[in-house]
This record gives sequence, C-alpha cells and structure tokens, in this order.
Amino acid sequence: MFDLDAPSTSMILSVFTDPSSVFSYLLVLILLVLSAFFGGTETAYSYCNRHRLKVYATDGVKSAKVALYIFERFEGTLITTLIGTNIAHIALSVVATVMCISLFGAIGSLYATILSTLLVFFLGDMLPKNIAQVNAEKWCMATSYLMLALYYILFPISIIFRGLIKLIRLIINKKDEDTFTEDDFQDVVNQIEEEGVLDEEESDIIQNAVDFGDITVKEVYTKKENIVALDIKKCKTEYVKKFISEHHYSRIPVYEGSIDNIIGVLHVKNYLHELFKNKKTTVRSSMMAPYIVSPKMSIDDLFEGFKKHQTHIAIIKARGKTLGMVTMQDILEELVGNIDEKDPTLTVEVAHE
Repeated sequence: MFDLDAPSTSMILSVFTDPSSVFSYLLVLILLVLSAFFGGTETAYSYCNRHRLKVYATDGVKSAKVALYIFERFEGTLITTLIGTNIAHIALSVVATVMCISLFGAIGSLYATILSTLLVFFLGDMLPKNIAQVNAEKWCMATSYLMLALYYILFPISIIFRGLIKLIRLIINKKDEDTFTEDDFQDVVNQIEEEGVLDEEESDIIQNAVDFGDITVKEVYTKKENIVALDIKKCKTEYVKKFISEHHYSRIPVYEGSIDNIIGVLHVKNYLHELFKNKKTTVRSSMMAPYIVSPKMSIDDLFEGFKKHQTHIAIIKARGKTLGMVTMQDILEELVGNIDEKDPTLTVEVAHE
C-alpha cells in the first residue's frame, strides 16, 4: 500500500515562500497581477461613461452589456474590488516577508516592507490605475466577465460591508443622492468636448439648454427705454409705413399715452397684408392684444406661454408699470448666442406695398 497522506499546510506554504523555489516568485507575480486588476477595475468603473457603455451594448457588444450590468451595481462592485485589493496586498506582504526573512534573516522584514510597498505602488496601483482612467470603457469591457465572476464569488463578504455602510448612513442620517445630476451631465458634456466629439459651439448650446429652466425673464428682457414702439395717436398709414421702413422689426408694441400703457402688438406682415387688400386698414384693427408677463417668470414657462398665446413677444409689467419686453429671439439667444434682431424682408414688403 502507498502512503496517500496529503502534504501538510506548512509544507504547501513552504513551497510558495521558499526563495529558491520558482513557485514563490510565480505567486508574487500572480498577487501583483491581481492587485493591478482590482486597482485598475476600481478606477475604470469610477471613470467610465455609462452612456457610452449603453451605446456599445445597444450595438450588440456582449462584454459591454456585462460591464453595464456591473456598473449599475457600482456599490457592490466597489466593495468587491476593495476586498480583492486588500487580500492581494496582504498576501503579497506575507509572502514577501517570509521570503526576505529566509534570505536575509530578521532584517528581511524591513526589506520586505520596502520592496512590497514599491511593487504595489508602481505595478499594482499607480500604473494600472492610470491606464484604466485613460481607457475606462475598454478596461471595463475587457475585464467584465472576470469581474462578474468575482462579484458573485465575493458577494457573501461584500453584502456584510454593504450592510455596515447602510447602517452608517442611517446613523448619520444621510440619504442617497441622485445618481446623475445636472452637474454630472455638464461634466460629461465637457469631457466629450475635450475628446473632440463636440465642438465648442455645440457644447455651449447643450450647456445653455441645461440651464434654460433656471433663467428668469428679468435676466434677458429689453428695458422699456430701449423699446421701439408706436404711439397709437400718430398711427396714420403713411407714418406707420415710414416707421416700419426705418426700423424693420416684425412685431412692434403699440402704446396709448405712455409706454406704461401698451395696448397691443402690431404684427407687421399681417398689417401690410391687410393694408394691401384694404387701404382703410388701421393699426388698432390689426394689432393683437399684448401678452403680459411677470419679470419673475422663467424663460422655460415663457416659451410655453408664447406657444399658448401664439405670439413671439411679451410685455413685462410690475405694479402697473412697463419694465420692458422679451421676445422669442431673446430666448433663442440664450441657447445659440446673438441673432440679428431685424427682419431684412420687411423693407421689400414695404416697398412692394
């Protein structure tokens, strides 16, 4: 009969910690690779673009679907990588210490500390994390299947830590915040602009659209002293035609007595069209009732108001006084920048009339 007794644990450990054994150096290498894997993966999932992963997943890239699945469980993924990192670092430190003591005696523990610290810092931490940060989505997809397996293997341990985290949150009464805020979105847009996917103008339009609902009418309106308006008492046909020809605006407020009493808005094209058919058409009969708004109204609500009232101009009033006016053009300029206020087609129409 053969002796089938299995080697003792101490014998197995001696094989992997004997400085003269190739297995000990192989173990150190494996532990370094694991350290690099976990450190890089933690960084990759912290920096990867979820929306870009979605695009890859939609295009049928299976590894992207797995990476997206892992990303959506970020808290568990982070705990998994931290557990793996600590196991790799501790094991590497133990193996290095035993090997160095075998080689150099008691002073070997000092050498092991210095050596393992340098190896972990450069090869297991700094280098992989920098690579993962620059190539976050590629790293996530390349390691997705292995990470998924480790996620479930270490799940029993990670669930304990997740429970502790929830307990700490309850103690400090900190609620979970939204996972994706306006600031996060703007950071994504800035990143895409830096990568050259968007040019500066496109990026500005998107950023302005995000801030659109936070802007109020009083931030974009034209003050009443700068309003070009018609005095209803002077609105004889020849005067109005000359006024339109000089100013070239498509919509003109009409007041009676003073600018604080705006009684309507003249839509120039409609007026000229009616005047062409009937020489007796007057400004009073052609103008539309003014759309009055508060200076505190958001331009998002104003935009809806323009659609509801079928107009592109609003008069801003407070306490019975006219403060100014705001137009659809003012809103658009918040998105795309300056637009020429005047309508160049009006000169032709006046001349035609």
